[in-house]
Amino acid sequence: MRTYTDLFVVLNLQVRAYGPGLKGGVVGKPAPFTIDTKGAGTGGLGVTVEGPCEAKIECQDNGDGSCSVSYIPTEPGEYAINVLYADTHIPGSPFKALVQPAFDPSKVTASGPGLERGKASEVGTFTVDCSKAGNAELTIEIVSESGAKAEVHIQNNSNGTYSITYTPPFPGAYTITIKYGGHNVPKFPAHLQVAPAIDTSGVKVYGPGVEPRGNKLLLTDLTAFIREATQCFHNNPKNHRIVIYIFLLFHHIEKEALLNNM
Repeated sequence: MRTYTDLFVVLNLQVRAYGPGLKGGVVGKPAPFTIDTKGAGTGGLGVTVEGPCEAKIECQDNGDGSCSVSYIPTEPGEYAINVLYADTHIPGSPFKALVQPAFDPSKVTASGPGLERGKASEVGTFTVDCSKAGNAELTIEIVSESGAKAEVHIQNNSNGTYSITYTPPFPGAYTITIKYGGHNVPKFPAHLQVAPAIDTSGVKVYGPGVEPRGNKLLLTDLTAFIREATQCFHNNPKNHRIVIYIFLLFHHIEKEALLNNM
């Protein structure tokens, strides 16, 4: 024979609560959840929130046996959400909710050479400053047009800033996405052009212009070649990498040859 108490327990088990506010929230923002009493019969519903501070609770009857509830915490910390039906806790009650401090992703800034240029298979670096944005999770993705992801490492400097390193696998166009607390920070997503890596191991320079004669190094031929390359750069600015590289190579050869002849 089923007693009144048994029947009451069955009805109470049919009440359920669900929603993000039962798991946590952010200081100063509504934390919502829903209570469903369909099939539970007649009974009084009670909701209380216990925590570091008093939280304002709002409850709206949806007219279908459910109600929408929200509370606004004013301090961070752990809260206990009590949901009672006919003076008895429903399944899962009291719910433990962790409230995070407020954060403002609009106050996050990023800077550094790795945001302006990159080179395939080489490490790029930049810094993200969240010191004025409050506490939240920082996430970064760097993805190429083909969907290839650069390997990204985030180092927390324990002062509100983060040192970021990444290695793009291929040359081409990439998109940098920086989010704080799940929200895009100002000026992002941003685009990054990654240049191909330059392998100089197969480059050889020879000729009378770089060969030592006695104690004197003659560089006239190479100098003339650089002048021609420089003129080529002025005619076609896209060749600037060649000119810069030749200049550096010339400087290296000159220094090495002079040392060898001392």
